[in-house]
Amino acid sequence: MDWNEFLKAEYIWAMIGVFLLIMELFIPGLFVFFFGIGALAVGILCVLVDIGINTQLLLFIAISVVLMLVLRNWLKGVFLGFTRSRQDASQNLS
Repeated sequence: MDWNEFLKAEYIWAMIGVFLLIMELFIPGLFVFFFGIGALAVGILCVLVDIGINTQLLLFIAISVVLMLVLRNWLKGVFLGFTRSRQDASQNLS
């Protein structure tokens, strides 16, 4: 396999996406996750359609930001857990 095979845009975006998803394990806040998903989405689009680098970067930013704005609060609730009711401070549980 030639090195030029690894320099295809879809492979580069996939490697960036996987790297960012792994980095999310070390960086708190559920922020890098969306950029990893955005990079993977652009990698998939590069496989399906031949697009230029400027369009790739624009799609990466747009997909990542839209996903972050739409899904971040919902996913934080899923990972942190929802609380339906609070315990009364005067109630003894033991």
